[in-house]
Amino acid sequence: MKASASTTPTSRTNAAAANRFASEDSAVAAVTITGLHQDEEGQWIATLSCGHTRHMRHTPPWQIRAWTQTPQGRAAQLGAPLVCRLCERGEPVPGDDGEAA
Repeated sequence: MKASASTTPTSRTNAAAANRFASEDSAVAAVTITGLHQDEEGQWIATLSCGHTRHMRHTPPWQIRAWTQTPQGRAAQLGAPLVCRLCERGEPVPGDDGEAA
């Protein structure tokens, strides 16, 4: 069967990611990037929909996240699915201890 002309490497990658997240625990699958900010060293940190944060370092050749280097790249990642390793381990969200802040 011939592949559709609309199937691009990006759409295949997004479809593969969606399939992977659909098969994982629903709490993990619902985690998305809701914002980005820099730490004191200038490294980008993603704020996740679960309330946790995660560094998004671009330190080639070990970590390649070229999208962190431009405002357009960072904006394009808002809403992107991401596995939260802290949620997987059952770590509490900072400030979510049941007490009023």
